[in-house]
Amino acid sequence: MSTPRHRAYVKDDSLIDVRSQHWYPRYLDKICTSINDHSSKTKFSTTGGKIKLIGIEGCSKLGAATRAEWTALLEDIDTGVNSGDIQCRPTNARIKIDELVVELEWCKKGKEVRHIIMASCPAIIIDGNGVRMNAMEQVRSMAKEYEHVHILFSSAQDYVEKKFVPVSDPRKPKSLMDHIHALTSGSDQEKVTSASALADLAKNDDANRVTVRQKNGIRPLVFLVEKGTEEQKENAAAALWNLAVNNAVNKATIAKEGGIPPLIALVREGRTEEQKENAAGALRNLAANEVNSVTIAKEGGIPPLVTFAKCGDASNAWAAKWALKTLASNPTLKKQIQDSGGSEFV
Repeated sequence: MSTPRHRAYVKDDSLIDVRSQHWYPRYLDKICTSINDHSSKTKFSTTGGKIKLIGIEGCSKLGAATRAEWTALLEDIDTGVNSGDIQCRPTNARIKIDELVVELEWCKKGKEVRHIIMASCPAIIIDGNGVRMNAMEQVRSMAKEYEHVHILFSSAQDYVEKKFVPVSDPRKPKSLMDHIHALTSGSDQEKVTSASALADLAKNDDANRVTVRQKNGIRPLVFLVEKGTEEQKENAAAALWNLAVNNAVNKATIAKEGGIPPLIALVREGRTEEQKENAAGALRNLAANEVNSVTIAKEGGIPPLVTFAKCGDASNAWAAKWALKTLASNPTLKKQIQDSGGSEFV
C-alpha cells in the first residue's frame, strides 16, 4: 500500500517525519500484512473476530519518536482501510505499561476470535523514580503466555539503547565522533559497524544529523557507498538516507560531495536487495531538493529506479517507487519516468 505524504507532529511543535526513515514503510507493511492475515481466516470472519492495536506510552524524555510513530501508523492504517488495502479496521489503544495486563486479558474474553498486535513501544522508559526500564523486553515477557498476542515493534527506538547505556556499563558505545573517525581510520569491520551506528544515530535526531555534517562525516560515507565492501556500501547508504531527512543543508552537501552517482550505481548494480533499497531511499530524500532531482535524472538515475521498482522484491522495491513518485513532482522528470516504462509509479 502507498504511504500518504503527510507528517506527524509531536510536543513542542517539533517535527519527526517517521515516513522518511528507512525502517517505517517495512514496519507499516508488516502491521498491515498481519491485520490482513488474521482477518482472512475463516474462523475470524465466521465469529465476527476483532483486532486491537496496542501502543505503550513512553516517558516525556524519551517518547517523542514513539508518539510520532503511533500517530503515523494510525493515519496510514485508516488510509489503507478506506482504500481497501486493509480488510479489517482494528481498534486501538495507547496505554501505560502497567495497564497492559488488562488489555492482554481482553484476548480471552468473548466468543469471537480476538487478536492483539503490539505495534508500538519505546525501547526505554524512565519511571517517576528515575528507574530505567527496558520496556520492550518487559512487554515480550508479559505477552508470551497469550496465543493471540503478536509483537510487531518497529526499530524506531533501537538507537535509544545505544545512547542511554549507563556510564559504568562495559557496553558503553563509541561516541558519534569516534564513529566518524572510524569511517576513514578503522578496520573494515569497524567501518561497517560505524556506518550502521551513524545510520541509527541520525534516525530521529536533528542535532546528530547536523553534527555528522559539521564534523565532515558525509564525505567518507559517500566514499564507502562507492568503494566500500558490500556491507559498508549497504550501511553507508542507510546513513546517507537518514542524514537527508528534514535537512536541506545535508541534502545539498551529500550532492556536493558527489553522493548521487554512487547511490545510482548501487541501485543499478547492488548485489543485495538491501543495498538497492537503502540507495533508493537515500535518492528519494535527496530528490526532495529540486536541484538534486534534476541531477539524479541527468546522472541516469531514472532507468535503474524503474527497473528496481518493477523487478525488485516487494519488501525492498517500495523505496524505488517512493523515489520515482518524488521525482515525478517535476513534470519533465515525470515524462522521463513514463518514457522509461515507469508510468505505473507516477
